[in-house]
Amino acid sequence: MRKTRGRGLLKKKKKRQGDFFRRGKVPKSEREKAFEVFGDFCVLCQCPSESLHHVKFRKDGGRGVWRNLAPLCEKCHKKVHRNEFLAKWLQREREERFGPYYWMDRFDLYEQRLLSSPQKDRFERYMNEQETTRT
Repeated sequence: MRKTRGRGLLKKKKKRQGDFFRRGKVPKSEREKAFEVFGDFCVLCQCPSESLHHVKFRKDGGRGVWRNLAPLCEKCHKKVHRNEFLAKWLQREREERFGPYYWMDRFDLYEQRLLSSPQKDRFERYMNEQETTRT
């Protein structure tokens, strides 16, 4: 909740569900799905993973959805943030596997008019179709 002033009174205003930074955070369900799909090991060196990396960085609009997350060990996580070539390689790999919208959430697809409504089932159906057409 944010506090705003209106007509001299302090009133509370709810944050919209689609706030930019909030949508970059990783909900527990997305975290669990990422580990289920990609495993518990670093996708680069196969060491035990210590964190989930946003393949498309949050500063670039990457969301906290499982398709945009990659399990990485600490060493590889630092390497990806320092090495633009490696970061781009991970992004290309995800795009080839999941399509060009792998980093978006359902609200992004709705805003792009790729979904008629931002419902979870429609989002998953659309994303699964994108993945199917690539395999």
